[in-house]
Amino acid sequence: MAERALDRWLRPRYVFALLAVIVVAAVLFIPQETGTNTGQLTTYDSNPEGALGIYDVVHRLGWRVERRRAAFEGSVDTAAVYLILDPPTQPSATEVGVLLDAVRRGASAVV
Repeated sequence: MAERALDRWLRPRYVFALLAVIVVAAVLFIPQETGTNTGQLTTYDSNPEGALGIYDVVHRLGWRVERRRAAFEGSVDTAAVYLILDPPTQPSATEVGVLLDAVRRGASAVV
C-alpha cells in the first residue's frame, strides 16, 4: 500500500507542480545584488551586465574572435562580422564611415 502512495506522488502533475513552486520560491527569495552598472556593455566586464560570457562562449564554439582596441582606419575585412556593443567612448565619424563602407562591401555588423 505504501508503494501505491509513492506512485501517486510521483505522477507528473505533482512533480511538475512541486518544481514550479521551487522555481517561484527561488526567484522570489534569492537576494539580488546591486551591481555597479556603468551602462557600458563590454567583453571585459564579467558582471551580469557585461558581455564576457558571450565572448567566451563564441570563442569556445570555435569562431575566431578579436577584441579591437584600435580605431577603425583605412579598410577593414569585408568577410567579418562586427559586433559593436556599447563602447565606453562613442565611435568617431571616421570609424563609423569605415565600418559602413565595410558593410556595403559585404561585411556584417550588429550595432
